[in-house]
Amino acid sequence: MTGNHKRAIQCCCILLCGMLLSGCNSVHWGREYTCDAPAEPGALTSPSEGNWLRVVSWNLHGTPEVAPMQRRLERVAAQVLARKPDIALFQEVWFEGDAILLERALSSRYDRIRDSETVRSHFFSPFTGFRAGGLLAFVSRGSPWAAKGGSQFEKFRDSAPWLRYNERDGIANKGVQHFLLVNGDRNVAILNTHLQAQYPTSGRDSAYREIRAGQIAQLRRLAERLSDNATPVVAAGDLNTMPDETDLYRAVTAYWTDLTRAKYDSCRCGTHLGKDLNDGSKVGGSRWMDYVLARMPSGYGDGVAGAKVELIESKTVDCRYSDHHGLDVLVPLARQ
Repeated sequence: MTGNHKRAIQCCCILLCGMLLSGCNSVHWGREYTCDAPAEPGALTSPSEGNWLRVVSWNLHGTPEVAPMQRRLERVAAQVLARKPDIALFQEVWFEGDAILLERALSSRYDRIRDSETVRSHFFSPFTGFRAGGLLAFVSRGSPWAAKGGSQFEKFRDSAPWLRYNERDGIANKGVQHFLLVNGDRNVAILNTHLQAQYPTSGRDSAYREIRAGQIAQLRRLAERLSDNATPVVAAGDLNTMPDETDLYRAVTAYWTDLTRAKYDSCRCGTHLGKDLNDGSKVGGSRWMDYVLARMPSGYGDGVAGAKVELIESKTVDCRYSDHHGLDVLVPLARQ
């Protein structure tokens, strides 16, 4: 029996135990490690209300094998409350218990955008609190932008086979959370997403390039439907795709404007920390795979002029926050 099969059996056994505990809202079994205090928030500010949208996008590494997330989520919430974005978009909040922890920590300023009913319709949901797609969004009560109703969820048509259960993507029901923001007579469509992960050590088609290409195409089709050539669309999340993957990145930028590209070009850094050894060391290179993208209709700029990007940096994996740095992005939305 291979190591991957042993880990898969362990994962399934623990999930089954969680299912026996009816009403359980999260499943985490990892060891918790000490971590120093969070860094001070950055100085990014919104120049003028209404003509900008400030977005925090962040993969929070909420898979079952990590430690219980309460302390990390409290640190994440402290960053969001200090930075005061209009919206906060999170990926890998896989369990309702963790979503509730974050909702409570942000409740002084933010409202949770209601999930689609399909998010909690997964087979595991009633017993473990599993949230299909793992996507979660909040809107500031102090923002000129307000959410119009709840969110919808569109599952990706292309995904890894469920039989590769040790990789988990095949049973995660990844997709796109989307909703509309309104500000007077102005609208902007928001897409929060998390694409197929790469598994470089699993062999076969471990990079899943064709699957990611299909998901990128589906993201575009959804944006085209929501925009109708009149509404700005902002998409954010973990695309699990690097700028040096030329064909896939070209498929992204053929439709979208990458608002993070200038930051990447200047820092040549990454948003994902790589594999962690849980002793403060790190193996695997840091890779840029998180993005905030914009598609502007006629009458707006391209979204790049005036856009600003800051990283919310973790020291190592899950210390202080996640195995991903967060993105704090100012998106210009002024009409020309």
